[in-house]
Amino acid sequence: DTETGTDTGTETGTDTGTSTDTGTDTDTGTDTSTDTDTGTDTDTGTETGPDPQPPKLNITEVMYHPVLEDDFVDHHEFIELHNPGAEAVLLDGWRLDGGIAFDFLPGTSIDAGGYLVVARDPAALLAVASYGLTDADVVGPYDRELDNDDETIIVRRDDDSISDLFYYDDGFPWPLAADALGAGESWLAPAYLPLEDHRWRGISLERLSTALPTGEISNWVPSALDAPSPGQGTAAASDDPPPILIAKEASTPSPDPLIRAGEEVTLDLEFSSYGTLTNVRVDYFVDDVQVEGEAITSIQVPDGDFIGRAVAVQLPGQPAESIVRWRVFGDRGSGVEQISPRPSDPHPY
Repeated sequence: DTETGTDTGTETGTDTGTSTDTGTDTDTGTDTSTDTDTGTDTDTGTETGPDPQPPKLNITEVMYHPVLEDDFVDHHEFIELHNPGAEAVLLDGWRLDGGIAFDFLPGTSIDAGGYLVVARDPAALLAVASYGLTDADVVGPYDRELDNDDETIIVRRDDDSISDLFYYDDGFPWPLAADALGAGESWLAPAYLPLEDHRWRGISLERLSTALPTGEISNWVPSALDAPSPGQGTAAASDDPPPILIAKEASTPSPDPLIRAGEEVTLDLEFSSYGTLTNVRVDYFVDDVQVEGEAITSIQVPDGDFIGRAVAVQLPGQPAESIVRWRVFGDRGSGVEQISPRPSDPHPY
């Protein structure tokens, strides 16, 4: 919900060689010469390449706040791990750290290209029929719970080095709906109701690419509603994630933090760096609580106005006590679509 308000190798080698030339030249009408060339050329070398890389596991999906849990424990939380390597990884001595704690049992492994789900409550997760999980897909339980606001999850190898680290938040610019749909029942659109239809499921955070940094927010997208995919990877996987709005700020020419009546407002918008982005526009309206279907004004943003992935958009001044709501559209390669708020977010503006 976005609004502006108006208020009154090492290489070593050895090369050794000897060369002897002896000759006799006598001019007696007879030309006698001998030319002897003996040599040895020896090149011995040892070449040492870079140390082998340690095995790698990536966090690829997180469900931190399922809908309508039966008590204060989120039994249906999970973390999906992926082995992107060409060999199986034995997890003896590996553990999860950060907001939760879990030590993998000796003998646990993940096949090359495979997935493993770490569950807060394995039995509860296995009971969600739509996930299609088997006992072999799931390990757990882990200690503590994933925070519903923000959290850090760390995957540590047996030598305590970090294989992957993931931080998430339940606020902008992260997908809001991953937090049990992002709002209470009274604030949700009819498409999300009744909540009972989404019990124990909802929306997870899914990673698009293991080739891109874990901390790249645009690399994480909301799953489809009631379609988290533990143990299966991400259907929309891509090494070129679509751009998202990552920063926004409303300001006026004056240093006063309050927006005064009639003052023009500048929206400073910044988008993530991956993917293509053209035809950006900002739609806004002045909210009138007594009226429905207020007129919407569109401001087209010329592509040439961008500096890198940042642009400033001017909104006209409004009367005192006005509330202006706005959202951002753009073409990310598949036609113009709503970018912010995300379509999965609970509020359209």
